[in-house]
Amino acid sequence: MKSLVIVTIFAATLAATLVVSSAMANPSTTSKADTAATKYCHQERLYTAGTDLVCNWAPTAAEACRDNTVTSRVAQSSVSEAPKKASRCPSGQWLVQVTTK
Repeated sequence: MKSLVIVTIFAATLAATLVVSSAMANPSTTSKADTAATKYCHQERLYTAGTDLVCNWAPTAAEACRDNTVTSRVAQSSVSEAPKKASRCPSGQWLVQVTTK
């Protein structure tokens, strides 16, 4: 009886390991549309460094307006078009936005 329990536990563990391994070996693919995202930053902080757009990029206009984000880079080759004016913060600061491909 004890050996039957051990064999059952071993089989269950092996089956779970195989399920996890197969999921890792075949990750789901995402299309470019699934990964597209709009990013916002203060217009006055935007500058180009080599092939990157450097700014206080944030995922929402509200976050960019709060100005709590650190400066980060977005490759120019990863955006669908040049930065464009988006909206104004309550402080009056203009935001620009880019959409990644």
